[in-house]
Amino acid sequence: MMDGDSMVAPAGEILEETALAADYLEELVVQKDDEIAQLQEQIKRVAAEFENFRRRQESEQQRRLDQIKGDFFREILPILDNLERAIAAGREAGGSEPLVQGVDLVLRNTLQILETQGIQPIHALGQPFDPALHEAVMVEERSDLPDETVVEEFLRGYQIGDRLLRASMVKVARHPAESEI
Repeated sequence: MMDGDSMVAPAGEILEETALAADYLEELVVQKDDEIAQLQEQIKRVAAEFENFRRRQESEQQRRLDQIKGDFFREILPILDNLERAIAAGREAGGSEPLVQGVDLVLRNTLQILETQGIQPIHALGQPFDPALHEAVMVEERSDLPDETVVEEFLRGYQIGDRLLRASMVKVARHPAESEI
């Protein structure tokens, strides 16, 4: 027969096994904590990458929208040019004032619509020549104005925000060259 006491492990062994189990569990907890920290860091990186992706997509979408809008309004600009020419011709020929006023009203309303879309005319007359905004098609020798001042605007230019839709076609003043004797 077996003694009932012989089946029971000695207390030292139980304590040792308990300590080993506790160490093992503590090691598992540390490993899991490390895994959790790594996963949290991974989640933060993925969230940051997604946020960057979202911003790039919004930026690209806005760029494409601006491009489409610019292309559309660039097609409208000749209509504005023709309205301005009609007003100038009507006034020059002494045409029907109500008709000229009507065409002028259409032009002003169209310009207001363009303005609500962020499109602004480039004011060139009297300004220093800027090759980023103006296209010089003629030069006039003048000493009464600073060199490279826009003296006449043949075709108005337009911008949408900071982007050029069409450069102003202008005449630029240039100081006369000193004659050599």
